[in-house]
Amino acid sequence: MQSWEEMDHDTAAFTPDMTPLILAAHRDNYEILKILLDRGYSFPAPHSVRCSCGDCVRARSEDSLRHSRSRIDSYRALASPSLIALSSKDPILTAFELSGELRRLAYLEHEFKSEYLELRRKCQDFATALLDHTRTSYELEVLLNYDPTGPLRARGPHAPEPPQDGHPLQTEEGKSRCLALNGCR
Repeated sequence: MQSWEEMDHDTAAFTPDMTPLILAAHRDNYEILKILLDRGYSFPAPHSVRCSCGDCVRARSEDSLRHSRSRIDSYRALASPSLIALSSKDPILTAFELSGELRRLAYLEHEFKSEYLELRRKCQDFATALLDHTRTSYELEVLLNYDPTGPLRARGPHAPEPPQDGHPLQTEEGKSRCLALNGCR
């Protein structure tokens, strides 16, 4: 049990689901996030909107608005660029996957659609900002086609074609979308 979990919930400044890790992610505080993650604190994945586990059923029956707000708070933390950068092996892919998840949630929870779409835009902006650091189209290609389990590709015009079943952004649609987000059209 962590020290913040021992507090009296009636006098606490935050709800029990608002952990220091979530607060640091909401503030996008890289240093605090790094300290907490280095000390082993973790962030549990939010439950699905339609989750029927005992905790979710109980939370929905007690206060469905608070339960939904808790999920949004979790996704707001997950959309933190600092948290993505510190906790993901492939921040660009993580940002794109989270963007897709947030889009899906925006249409499942209509009353919070604008908040989910705002978080989605934040993820897209972060991925775009990372891609903006590429200096050449070759660097952009390497980033978009990166496969940590695949063989290294030789540089140059005679390099073998990347496998079509690799990275999700290898499709023409994925490349076009990424290039459009990056202003390369």
